[in-house]
Amino acid sequence: KVVAALGGTDGFGQLADIEGAGMMQWKASDGKIEEWTMSFNRRVGKDLSVTFKTKDGQCTARISGATARQECRGGFKNAGEKIAAQGSSLFLSYQLQDVIQALVKRSLIASERDENTLESPSPRDSYVLTIGVDALPARLLYRTADGNNAPIQVEYANYFKVADTRYPGKISIGRANESPSWVFVLNN
Repeated sequence: KVVAALGGTDGFGQLADIEGAGMMQWKASDGKIEEWTMSFNRRVGKDLSVTFKTKDGQCTARISGATARQECRGGFKNAGEKIAAQGSSLFLSYQLQDVIQALVKRSLIASERDENTLESPSPRDSYVLTIGVDALPARLLYRTADGNNAPIQVEYANYFKVADTRYPGKISIGRANESPSWVFVLNN
């Protein structure tokens, strides 16, 4: 149902190489919400380049496979690298097409409580995916087996059409039962 709503396997192929722009909001250690504009290029596999900008400077983060690097200028030099690294890593880690492909390879169980919830427990980790009434993914809970931290909650919303598929215009990431620490809002 979800794969069909996203344009089938052809739709996933269209999202393998994608470019976009928008903004990243993140919660600073003092609780203040910061906002950086962003533009990104995502290529097949774990390949992402993101440029974050504000009036004070800019950071470019690149991830290629297991290699990540950041370069910041202006007011972000030295201080921005950590934020650029975290933001780009989270944005890449919870790309919807990658999450769905990971789930398709695993055993899935329809929840007994809600027919629009899929669960995929394993000894290493677990996923719980909630599907909206439009058959598009709405929320993902991801928990590692150690259980030391609250699960990561990802919310997907404001879908827009990209070629023959759909892409979330808003991706919010944080710990379950807390306000999101990272929000990516895309405008194209």
